[in-house]
Amino acid sequence: MLGLVFWGGTLLGTACGVVHAVHIMKVQSRLPGPDVKSMAFYRAAWALVLWTLVGGYLLIMWIFGLALRPIVGLFNRVNGPA
Repeated sequence: MLGLVFWGGTLLGTACGVVHAVHIMKVQSRLPGPDVKSMAFYRAAWALVLWTLVGGYLLIMWIFGLALRPIVGLFNRVNGPA
């Protein structure tokens, strides 16, 4: 089950990475200067790689956060805010 969540997070991260990489390519390609296209591609590739690698980790943290939120809220309701 955890492997499925990890792969889901990786796919979600890849989707976000593609969107971010396309945005970076559009913005960076409009800048003036020599060798702008290769620098834009370099930055877009790094954005895609990092989003893909971090996507699984972020999805797991969101799931843990959503699971712990009611517990923390109940604890604060019983004991009062700190």
